[in-house]
Amino acid sequence: MLKSNVKSVVAQELNSRLYGHSPVIFFCSFLFFIAICVFFIGDFLDTNLASPTLQWRFLPWISIIFVPALAMRTFGGQKNSGDINLLLSYPFTCLDIVLGKWFAGLVILAVALGFTFPFCVTLEYLGDPDWGAIFAGYLGAFLCLASMYAAAILASAICRDEINAFLLGSCTLFILLFADLGAFPITVLPSVLQNIGVFTYLISPFYWLDEMSAGNVELAAIFYFLIFSALCIWISCYQIDYFRKSSNKPYWVPLMGVIGLFLSAVISGVSAHKMMQFGIKIDFTDTQEYSLHPETIEIARNSQSGTEIELFLNSDTTGIPLQIIKHMERVERAIKYLGQASKGKIKIKISKLRLDTKLADGAERQGIKKIALSSGDAFYFGAVFKANKRHLVISYFDVGQAASLEYDLALPLSNLAIESPPQIALLSSVLKPSNVNVPHPGLSVIEKLKRQYDVSIIPYFSESIADEYDVLI
Repeated sequence: MLKSNVKSVVAQELNSRLYGHSPVIFFCSFLFFIAICVFFIGDFLDTNLASPTLQWRFLPWISIIFVPALAMRTFGGQKNSGDINLLLSYPFTCLDIVLGKWFAGLVILAVALGFTFPFCVTLEYLGDPDWGAIFAGYLGAFLCLASMYAAAILASAICRDEINAFLLGSCTLFILLFADLGAFPITVLPSVLQNIGVFTYLISPFYWLDEMSAGNVELAAIFYFLIFSALCIWISCYQIDYFRKSSNKPYWVPLMGVIGLFLSAVISGVSAHKMMQFGIKIDFTDTQEYSLHPETIEIARNSQSGTEIELFLNSDTTGIPLQIIKHMERVERAIKYLGQASKGKIKIKISKLRLDTKLADGAERQGIKKIALSSGDAFYFGAVFKANKRHLVISYFDVGQAASLEYDLALPLSNLAIESPPQIALLSSVLKPSNVNVPHPGLSVIEKLKRQYDVSIIPYFSESIADEYDVLI
């Protein structure tokens, strides 16, 4: 019965919305602003990247206007005109009505999203795009629009007229998207609020869309969108049911609806973040960029028993750029997955450091760098790999090298398994023997080689080369 009633509401809603010129104006305006943002504001043609990244970056911000505009007539205008009384007189439950209107809106949003596909054809013409990542991006974009539309429907169910429904929906979506910008942990706030503000990005649809659009589809991201949509729909049903009844507190239930909307985002974000610990995901990228390769798993399984990876992180993330905080979580998940893949051979330890403490000084003595921030603060973000009284250090996980994270983690494990590293000799008129310990300015090749080999520099005027070297460069 529920399925039949929802179908009836969907058909009625689509008939009323698709009659006239409004859908044409909506689709054309939506595509126009997407094109302006991608090709002019984002300057796509100068990026030299055959990727729809810019489209997904601007889509949520454009939706702040278009999604509430699409949803504001759902209930807002009908309350003032009295049409909602006719709708409520039908043998439909509030859940039938809200679900039907939500599904009808999803059809329109899906069509609008489908009209952007010629941009993907353009990408194929200009370069060699990753179609797996494109599919994941469209899946994430649809789920993001679905959750934003559910929030906009809730705003329409709260308000009595269309204008207020549009304003409430736009402001709500703006706050949720803005939570991913890291603007809340500012120094003027008390320390408690600063610590809470660091994690506000979890409630933002933009954060979860960004995770999926890269081709890394985690179950946690899908869970966030579905739970947030379900909670908004449930609260909308409560708002519509309240409209049927008279009350001595006409402002109490709408106020609780607004509070419930933000609580829904918090509950969804925190729950999804907890699910990320399980690491359930599908890597849609062509190169499996977000999955450990079989060779890496084999290295972990062949590690010596008792190998330990100790990850050093700042206990206070206040002031650390949001991009680095996200990278910290990515590194922590990857290291824990290595521990699981090793079948008990690798022990994982997470150490939270505070500046100017004995533990922090000990980490620095092991080779962990203190990274200074422009604000004058500093933080730690590195790891030490230990096995049989030998240890290797990644002094800092650079967020700019996130794409090579798997290589950076696998290399120390591989080196620890080698009892006698190969000896490399460098013969160059540019280098001096002292450059083994003192890096040559602008030349990082030695530091890269030292991470895996025993490196020596031979003066170019040497008369002979010892037989102990395995490779001469």
